[in-house]
Amino acid sequence: MTVAALYVQQKSVYSSFPNVELYDLARDARTYGGPWPVVAHPPCRSWGKFKAWAKPVEGERELAFLALEQVQRFGGVLEHPVGSTLFAEAGISASKLWRVNQCDWGHRALKPTWLYLVGCNPPADLPQPGVPVTTVERMCRQERERTPPAFAGMLLALAASARR
Repeated sequence: MTVAALYVQQKSVYSSFPNVELYDLARDARTYGGPWPVVAHPPCRSWGKFKAWAKPVEGERELAFLALEQVQRFGGVLEHPVGSTLFAEAGISASKLWRVNQCDWGHRALKPTWLYLVGCNPPADLPQPGVPVTTVERMCRQERERTPPAFAGMLLALAASARR
């Protein structure tokens, strides 16, 4: 099953997986109109704990609402950091979110993350809890934002299983 990876970097981990249609800056995820389920990584800097210091480009904040609409329409998963105000502002209660730590899939920091799942359920088999070796505050931006391959694989499998 093909899955669309939305709001990702062209050379992200998703480019190494088969059956993934990348919607990066050049392909413009705003134009995605289906038909595949999605894994959405909308920009989070204007929603997270440090939003007061963020400098998003014009229109960036609204991409998160568009990503929510795309996940709701086509099924799949949207990820955003714990601490993001997106879900509360969109009227999605925490009871509809699944909290994970990306270190369980190989990230060097704990990186607590909310997953909003549409048409799919959390996997029954979860990895062993990871042990963080640093904090996201001590990482460079590129490393902080990088999605671990095992985490990306899990997100793609979730999206591929979405019932629409």
